[in-house]
Amino acid sequence: MLALERLKKLLTQSVDSDNYCLIVFKTTYETLRAEKLFKQNSLRCKIIIKPRMVSSSCNLAIIINPDFLNQSLEIFKINLLKPLNLFKIIDDNIVEIDFLE
Repeated sequence: MLALERLKKLLTQSVDSDNYCLIVFKTTYETLRAEKLFKQNSLRCKIIIKPRMVSSSCNLAIIINPDFLNQSLEIFKINLLKPLNLFKIIDDNIVEIDFLE
């Protein structure tokens, strides 16, 4: 639970929302590429160290405001970038989101 509390503290400093989306990619390269795409499209994001409870070979993740999730997925689709997992963080719970390819 301590890791989740630290994550929530980081999130409140990074994204203007009470709820957040966590996007995980397979590699660090893909994570950095996604961050670049967010910046090119004027979407606010933050790269963080991935919480331990989220499995991936990459140690990084991106957090965004959930209001931008659909726009983010469209950007990824256009640029042939596929997230490994998507999660919503709501009230101290991490919930995996099913998304269409």
